[in-house]
Amino acid sequence: AYLKAKLASQPGVSSIVSIDYPAPWAQQRTAQLKSMVAANSSKLKISLDQTTDPTNLIAGTQKIVSDALTADPDVKAIWVSFDTAGQAAGQVVASKYAGKSFPNKPLVVTFHADPSSQVLMRSGGIDAVVDNNYDATAWELADATAQRFARGKAFPKYGTSFKYPGIGDPLAYEIVTKGNLP
Repeated sequence: AYLKAKLASQPGVSSIVSIDYPAPWAQQRTAQLKSMVAANSSKLKISLDQTTDPTNLIAGTQKIVSDALTADPDVKAIWVSFDTAGQAAGQVVASKYAGKSFPNKPLVVTFHADPSSQVLMRSGGIDAVVDNNYDATAWELADATAQRFARGKAFPKYGTSFKYPGIGDPLAYEIVTKGNLP
C-alpha cells in the first residue's frame, strides 16, 4: 500500500525492479507485490523481476540493481523481499543518487528496520521498510512454555496476531520511514 501510494503521484506508468529471495516467506511477499501491480497495471509495471543469489547476496544484489538502473534510468522503485538484499540495493542507490530523494531517485522499499537498514534510511538509501518485532516470538514461546509447565495451559494455536495487556500486538506490521525510525 505504501509503494502504491508513493508511486500514484508519478505521471505515466511507474516501473518497479522486483528482487526476490529464494525462500517461501520472501516469495509470498513478492507474490503480494505482483498481485498489487497486476491490479494497478495502468499505473505500475514490473520492469525487472529477479531472484537474488543467496550464495552471493551482497555483490550479486548490487549488480542486479546497478544493471537495472543502467538499463532503465527511469526506474521509479526498487522492491526487495529480504532485508539484507534490501540493504545491498540501498547501498547502490545511496551511492548513485547521493543527496537525492524520491522522486529524484528510485524509491527503495524492503523489510525490517534492523540497525543496518536504519543507517541506510537515515542516508536516503532505503526509503521505507515493513517491520515487525519478530524477536518478540522468542518471548512468546518462553511464556507459552512457562504457562504450559507451571499452570498446565495448552500451547496456543498458531496465529498471526496476539494481543497482550499493556503492549498490544508485538508482531503488528508497520511502515517505518526516515520520519519514524525506532
